[in-house]
Amino acid sequence: MNLPIVIVGITLLITGSIFTTTSAEAKSNLPATKPSASKPSAAKKSGENTYHSIVKVMAENIEARYPIKSLAFETATALRGMTVHDTAYEGDDGFIKAVNDVLWEATHDLHLKLHSEKTVAHRTSKSGGKRVPKMRRISAPQGAHDEGAFTPLGTTKITSEMLSKDTGLITITSPIYANKDLFTQTLNKLSSADNIIIDARNVRGGTGRGVNYFTSQFFNEPTHLSSSITRDFEKPQELWTVATPVSEIFGSKDVYVLTGKGTASGAEALVYALKNTQRGTLIGQKTRGAGNAGAFLPLGSGMLLFLPISQTISPVSGEAWERVGIEPHVHAALGTSLNAALKLIEEKPQ
Repeated sequence: MNLPIVIVGITLLITGSIFTTTSAEAKSNLPATKPSASKPSAAKKSGENTYHSIVKVMAENIEARYPIKSLAFETATALRGMTVHDTAYEGDDGFIKAVNDVLWEATHDLHLKLHSEKTVAHRTSKSGGKRVPKMRRISAPQGAHDEGAFTPLGTTKITSEMLSKDTGLITITSPIYANKDLFTQTLNKLSSADNIIIDARNVRGGTGRGVNYFTSQFFNEPTHLSSSITRDFEKPQELWTVATPVSEIFGSKDVYVLTGKGTASGAEALVYALKNTQRGTLIGQKTRGAGNAGAFLPLGSGMLLFLPISQTISPVSGEAWERVGIEPHVHAALGTSLNAALKLIEEKPQ
């Protein structure tokens, strides 16, 4: 039996330069290769044996699940190298830092990181999350019960306002959660606008279901938004729009998206989809470049590994934005991108 994992799809959060997950909303099959199922033994104070056990479980799961196979083996080998010598760490914090140094050196993956459970709980709460996402599992231990009906993992901090008689502004300052009614209410305030500006400069993630639903509101017909590569399937898995109450209205409006280094992870999925489908114009700066989606893997001893298990790619080019970021159509400084968008709207042909 595998360790319980929390599938998050394109669902990650970032606080500063360290990401944390926010969702268990996407479904996925477990890989054919079954890594170690046993958790490292819990200890009031972690010691060398506990650290070695944690490293072993991390290495086996990365080797089996990380979406880029060549990097998976290289990273697992690098981790196992930590157990060759007896290293004295300055407590759990010192161990976590040493592990993350190895993971970064091997992959340069912004999501692949070891965290303490307390840190995850704090950041989840701070970002508007209602609970720590590891409580929603697709692979539960024996005896676990179904968690019942879906409820959003948090509340999106989103506002809307009319800037002029034909232009509306949507501002998001938190992860994008699956708050369907809230999105409908927010967009209905802008129903008379011909142009919609989405300020995503400070959106550092979101849940897979939330991002997909929010994006779908700007398409009035079924559209293939993106695909994902995993070790579970031979072919890329497709992500399509879903029907929403306002799709028919907002699917024909002109969309402009403000981007920057603070646009990351799930927010980049929104940006990527609007750009690749030629549905939106991006204004601002290149995004963060955190494109591998994943899951939280509980390790015991108060530690969680965020383990990417899929990579999002364009259905048009097959390219990914991981480690690259997404370039805007129009470059503008962070503080001037809204004015740049308004200028584009003013100058567009009538």
